[in-house]
Amino acid sequence: MEQITGVILAGGKAQRFGGIPKLSVRVDGLSIFERMDEVLSSVFKDKLIVINEPEGVTIPSSFNIARDIIKDKGPMGGIYSALQNTKNSTAVFVFAGDMPYLDEMLINKMIYHYFKSDTEALIPKVYDKYEPLHGIYCISLVKKIEAYLKSDINPSVIAFLKMINAEFFDLEGTMEIKRAFTNINSPNDLF
Repeated sequence: MEQITGVILAGGKAQRFGGIPKLSVRVDGLSIFERMDEVLSSVFKDKLIVINEPEGVTIPSSFNIARDIIKDKGPMGGIYSALQNTKNSTAVFVFAGDMPYLDEMLINKMIYHYFKSDTEALIPKVYDKYEPLHGIYCISLVKKIEAYLKSDINPSVIAFLKMINAEFFDLEGTMEIKRAFTNINSPNDLF
């Protein structure tokens, strides 16, 4: 997919993991990063990681690396940095850096739908749960996100999405879909 860059957002502080970078946590014999890279490499030509503390994680040369441009703004700041650091694409497909079970078929299905739609962002929704950190964001959003981040508004991704031309992509709550959106937030999520 030359027109979309695959992006891993890994800017969190991993406080619930005692400061251990979540990307280095092993799931079924591979680190979360290795698992994510395997899927992203099969879909995207260009890959980017937004990471502020790369210590403890070996990042292959196939990834471009970016840091938060506007600090302490959470995932919205990471999305903004991804859009600002994308060179050859018209959009970014953003993934939270703690999702070890990405599904290539789901990613391709979303990309196909995105190119058939007229939207600034495509975000999956399972029942009433949105997954903004498994979504596609158009490069044209840069100025809107910058203004949003510089305002006094709490930088909530969902609140921002409701202010723009975003499409919420309804998915069935199958086991495969739920697994694709699994986040490893703490050591308890590994069991």
